[in-house]
Amino acid sequence: MKKLYTYIPLIFLLLLASCTDQEIASNRSDLPEGTYRFTVTIPEAIEATTRTLGETPQDVMRMSMRVLVFDENGFFVAYEVATVESFDDVSQKGTYTVNLPVRDDITTLHFVLGLDDADYGGTFTPSDSEASIFSQLTVSDGQDAYWQRISVQEISKDTQLPTVHLVRNFAKISVETSTETPERFELLGYAVVNERTAGTVAPYTGNHDVAGGFATFELNQATGTNVYEQFTSLNPGFGGNNAGERDDALPQSNTDFTSSATYVYERNQDDSSRPAYILIHARYDGAECYYKLDLVTTDQETWLTTYLNLYRNFHYKVIIGNVTNQGYSSIDEAAAAVASNNIGASIEVSEVNTIRDGQDELYVSTIDTLLVTLNQTAKIYYRFTEDVENNPDNVQNDQVNVVEIDVDPDIINVDKSEQGVLKITPISLPETMETYEFAITVNNSGLSRRVIVRVREPYRFEAVDCEDLVPDNVGEAVNLMVRLPANMPVSVFPLTLRIEPYRKTIYPDAEENQIPVATDPEEKYTFFYEATVTHGEYTQNRIFNYVFKTNIADSKTFITVTNPYFVDESRDEDGDFLYADVDPDDDVTNLAYNVTKFRNAPRYNFFNVSLTSDEGNWSPQDNADSYTNKGTLTFTDGDYNPIGNQVTLTFSIHDQEDVDNGFDQNATHPEIEIFARYLDFTDGTIKTTTGTWTRRDDGQAILYTPNDPLAEQSLTFTINTNYASETVQLASYDHETARVNYKNTPCTISVEYGNRSFEDLEREKVYVYDTWPNNNTDPIFDFTTTDGGQWDGSNEEESVNTLIIGRDPKQTLYFRYTSGWGMWRSIYQDSMTIEELLNSKLIQLEEQ
Repeated sequence: MKKLYTYIPLIFLLLLASCTDQEIASNRSDLPEGTYRFTVTIPEAIEATTRTLGETPQDVMRMSMRVLVFDENGFFVAYEVATVESFDDVSQKGTYTVNLPVRDDITTLHFVLGLDDADYGGTFTPSDSEASIFSQLTVSDGQDAYWQRISVQEISKDTQLPTVHLVRNFAKISVETSTETPERFELLGYAVVNERTAGTVAPYTGNHDVAGGFATFELNQATGTNVYEQFTSLNPGFGGNNAGERDDALPQSNTDFTSSATYVYERNQDDSSRPAYILIHARYDGAECYYKLDLVTTDQETWLTTYLNLYRNFHYKVIIGNVTNQGYSSIDEAAAAVASNNIGASIEVSEVNTIRDGQDELYVSTIDTLLVTLNQTAKIYYRFTEDVENNPDNVQNDQVNVVEIDVDPDIINVDKSEQGVLKITPISLPETMETYEFAITVNNSGLSRRVIVRVREPYRFEAVDCEDLVPDNVGEAVNLMVRLPANMPVSVFPLTLRIEPYRKTIYPDAEENQIPVATDPEEKYTFFYEATVTHGEYTQNRIFNYVFKTNIADSKTFITVTNPYFVDESRDEDGDFLYADVDPDDDVTNLAYNVTKFRNAPRYNFFNVSLTSDEGNWSPQDNADSYTNKGTLTFTDGDYNPIGNQVTLTFSIHDQEDVDNGFDQNATHPEIEIFARYLDFTDGTIKTTTGTWTRRDDGQAILYTPNDPLAEQSLTFTINTNYASETVQLASYDHETARVNYKNTPCTISVEYGNRSFEDLEREKVYVYDTWPNNNTDPIFDFTTTDGGQWDGSNEEESVNTLIIGRDPKQTLYFRYTSGWGMWRSIYQDSMTIEELLNSKLIQLEEQ
């Protein structure tokens, strides 16, 4: 860890006028009727030769001043041009005159310096408002703007305008050393990364209860006051405006670093996954190196570190204190690392349970947890160890603070009385998820962890279902379907589904899926099956199908699916199964939502099932009539993205033999449910002449009724999702479930690793992330390379197709391979968009 100590005093840049400047002293008699004079103040001047962001505007006498007038309800009244009379570059104070319409009601005036008429984007009408104009009015490419808003009781011949203290729309950042900085450290320059490419002219907050929805800058700058805290207190909920794009370009060489102040547009930081940061170019013990610094502040009582929003009109002065290590050898390496002054709170380590600063260690047992059980205490353990390498038993938990950042005492009870453990007990369960935050910090240290605690009532499965009818033969297929609710947090995964047939008459079909058997020590003489759902699988599809087979002819049974995060309605208050004495042949009204059942009776099979497309090849399953899985359509489209492709599903449901055996072909046929996630089910998109269909209420399936049950059925669908691959399911009351698949051509990727020169990565596991990866951050996917250093596309569970389903082609994926351990540990990483991955078919993992 490259540890570097900093502190950031915040200096409010705006020069406030004295009380005597609040009113214009000149006589109004020298002004024509309807004309008003006002004074402006602008921050202190510095010398500059180019028209870019800087301490003060340049050549103010030539800059446009406009005054926008609004009525008492905030609607547009007038757009007026102000004329400069004089401006003093030394005091940065000047006088202007402007014609204003007479008004006898409260009037709001917006003063804007630096924008020409064309910058406003056209004319305004009475239907425009302060919010609609100034929430969208921006400048970019280094253009600065100065603004202020005032209200007057009326505009009449007696009105005198107060001094207008203009607010710049950018922040200032500077870096300097201090008396604490060791002589072995020399600051050579710095650069700001992740700044915004544009800025709003006015600080629109959207909070109309405060200053009409605009930030107020009436701050007390007395010595010792914290102007940042004042500002956030005066403007609650305002985190800064983001305009334009995030510029994440890194310095390309040492000439891109500067030792002068840098000016950046306002931007939000504390709610950003990619906040702005500073790269330092320095010399340590004579060797050039680089450091990364976050713009953060640390509370000296709680030692909680938080990101600072980059508010306009503030000066963020980064003062370097002690430096204990040499920095990184390259710009890229420093940019990818954890910030040297923000070891605990950095975005790059926000998901890590254990962190070190090179000497000490802070461990937290969990950093994200979900509680769904009333009055059941959850324990989160923490441990701070000083000098962990030399003295691993030197635990000093008395140095640890547990800070409640956002907690509702009506929802959870918090117990911090015992060192080393945080106890949280839900005393109320909200219907929708509430999220609370704690900080675990260490005195006089940058080590800290944020802990997220989520509380809500238990989830409910959206569906638990199986076929109604299963023949009374050994080896018959039983298809169980479970649909999970949307928006489940990552912290609950991997999610284990307990699947328990009440009568142990079915077992997992090993040809279709691997579902291990399990037992519960507290429940003797019974067993069940455990299916595991990963977060990656969940993001691709919330519907999970499990195939079982009967092991006896009399196989009818109830099947229950449970999980600790879900309501279990299958048992009574004593824990006994509700349907223990109920025959599955009986009709059960209001069957528990997480219970399904089947009875033994003859059923029909779907046959001649296929899924075809002009862009792909259909391969039927061997002995398809004996399997639930009927076959697979493989697309041959070279870009691996079948969105927009049409696929035709054909199948038969009955034949003459069924009629001969008693099937009534003239009766209304039971509806056939066709399930899919990535086929378009909107009206008018499905082409068929063999039957009629409606979309099911939940949008997950269509309900199809054949015109002639003896004819071949045919429906043509359109794929509506990027990189779609999935299983399409057919189900009906009196039929065994059938499934067909479609997927992309298997894509094999070469994987190499190294430093400048690369070689094949053979027989090693590579982890994939959808955000910047760090130690212990949960991956969304992983795969193991072959002997030839390839990501084998034929391995369905680890295929590229499985990873990219539904993802944006422009989404960046991050790949990581780690070798060795401890001080011999090496990390190799690469990142690229999905488009780049499929085009190059090469991953080069470079040592970090």
